Amino acid sequence: MVFFVYILQSLKDKSFYVGVSHNPEERLEKHNRHHKGYTGRKPT
Repeated sequence: MVFFVYILQSLKDKSFYVGVSHNPEERLEKHNRHHKGYTGRKPT
């Protein structure tokens, strides 16, 4: 199985998030939805 390492940067506070996923498109959608994880708690 192929995995991808990705880095996201918050537009609000410029912080970085590093992640790993086998489906980066689906994972990005989750990051952009409201959820209980780290990026879900970031201010919009």
